[in-house]
Amino acid sequence: YEKKNLIAPMVKVYKRLTHLDYDPTYYQKILLHTTNAANKTRWTLASLSAAIENKDWQSAQQVAQTALETTQDPIPILCQLETVYTKWHDHELNNLWSQLGSAYLRTDQIDLAEKTYRKAFEKFQTLELALSLGETLLKQDKKEESMRVYYDASILALLSDNLESLDLCLRNILQID
Repeated sequence: YEKKNLIAPMVKVYKRLTHLDYDPTYYQKILLHTTNAANKTRWTLASLSAAIENKDWQSAQQVAQTALETTQDPIPILCQLETVYTKWHDHELNNLWSQLGSAYLRTDQIDLAEKTYRKAFEKFQTLELALSLGETLLKQDKKEESMRVYYDASILALLSDNLESLDLCLRNILQID
């Protein structure tokens, strides 16, 4: 079908093959010839799930990174990528959790953003994550908790000689208090 440029039957065959055996190239062919955005997202997630199920972390990462460049809704892909990085490259979780928390905030899923930033801050203890968590807590009117996080952030800012962030932390603490 491919040599004769019969796209529709070719894609149909690849779809059937995905049910028989895992091969990332099947999914690549389907994604290459899928134009409908909803179908592309569905097949991207199917490809990610299959790669994860088969512990093909590198293929999963490649599919996810490619999809993130074009998708309007990155959250499902970032969630799948979290599974990949948890099993394979956990040092990548810092950046991923920042992206996921930010995506949750953009879609007004503040409780999920808080959960994500909290998990990230507990693991990586970075200034950026502390600031994001503090801001998210403040949006939920969790003033006491937000103030504690801003105190932690101010220590991190001071230790890294980041006076601009230290100033931001102190202004937020004074505003809360």
